[in-house]
Amino acid sequence: ISSKSPYAVYGTPFGGTADCGAVMSVDENGVLSELIQNYTYASASGVHGMALNNANTFLYSADDSDNMLWTHSVDSTTGELAYVASIAGPVTGADPRHITVHPEGQYLYVILEGANELAQYTIDQSTGIPFFENVTYPLIPSGSTSSSYWSDEVALSFSNNYLWATSRSRSINETGYISAFTLATNGSITEQLFLNATSSSGGTANSVSPSGFSDQFVALTDSATGFVEIWQLGSDAGSAGVVARVDIVDGGCCANAVWYS
Repeated sequence: ISSKSPYAVYGTPFGGTADCGAVMSVDENGVLSELIQNYTYASASGVHGMALNNANTFLYSADDSDNMLWTHSVDSTTGELAYVASIAGPVTGADPRHITVHPEGQYLYVILEGANELAQYTIDQSTGIPFFENVTYPLIPSGSTSSSYWSDEVALSFSNNYLWATSRSRSINETGYISAFTLATNGSITEQLFLNATSSSGGTANSVSPSGFSDQFVALTDSATGFVEIWQLGSDAGSAGVVARVDIVDGGCCANAVWYS
């Protein structure tokens, strides 16, 4: 969703034939109004995550199925998109899944689902195109079999001083992992603080949602057994742990959480 007028909404499907996206307008109350543009990716595409930069001038798409990162420019008047560039993932099978952009606009962070890494991209300030400078961090322990995991989510903390990321296990007998990173004022990653096992495999979730009021808290969802946990950053930021949990006994659920108040 664009944070500036005309507040256009961008959406893509995933799974099956998912090589397209849509731009939608809203009325004065924010209600979806009409479809204003259809656009396409590539025939093999399946975009799983999108993010706008803080200026709402570029939309970035993480193409999980076709191992690509897409850049589109945004028309400031209509909200419509224009293709700028598409670049392959760092390696075959990296599979970009989710993506976020630092508010300063110099760095973009990508979850590589297949490689089980967090990748940092530098954004060219003249073209808006991200480029890879071989900066990655592991989201599973050293020595783990990468094909047994699939990394999931990346999100900025309340103050944008920290970055959170998660991975999931493909087996119910193994845990997923949660990690946090410190960021410089320009958005570059300075340190990976920890890599902690989560309470379950995560199923198709293990999705992390930072709170909107503090750097300390994030919500973590599980779809394997069905629960929502609140994790708290330690006082020295060198660790994190569960401080609250709600079990939702329905056989598995909980893909994402939103902090409401």
